[in-house]
Amino acid sequence: PRSHVLRRSRNLTDRLPFALPGARPQYGPDRIVRVEHLDLHLRPVFATKTLHGEVKTRVRAIEGGVRTLRLDAVDLTIDAVRDERGTALTFSAGAKDLTIELPAALAAGEVTSFTVVYRVIEPQRGLYFIERPPQAWTQSQDTDARAWLPCFDHPAEKQTTTTTIVVEPGHF
Repeated sequence: PRSHVLRRSRNLTDRLPFALPGARPQYGPDRIVRVEHLDLHLRPVFATKTLHGEVKTRVRAIEGGVRTLRLDAVDLTIDAVRDERGTALTFSAGAKDLTIELPAALAAGEVTSFTVVYRVIEPQRGLYFIERPPQAWTQSQDTDARAWLPCFDHPAEKQTTTTTIVVEPGHF
């Protein structure tokens, strides 16, 4: 039997493009920190389709001089942002993001943690409340976490996570 040999074109113009017609390049956001860990404390309220959350995020600076962090946070109400000692941090929350001002610039490789206390009522994506039987579930892929959790929401962002969920009596 003859061996089959794959023929490869040496001319790049002979190849079909990978992208579909009309597709535009999409790039992930520039990363100035690496997220190392998320510690989530969540309390869903089924009657009002509300999630009360507190997330502690530990990050490591990739480059020096990091003074501001911008997280994805779509339609979340941000109640407080604190540093690892519990001191209030200056922040501004818009319809799509949360910007946190750090008290001092981070050096390359330096680790810091901050906690965001927030809530969301009937999120449009990412967290779904079901009435019968009462339940809630999350779907954060590809970028739906931002609708229920203030975070660096991109598919390439990976970190360890711990989650504590406290439900009302009768919902376990």
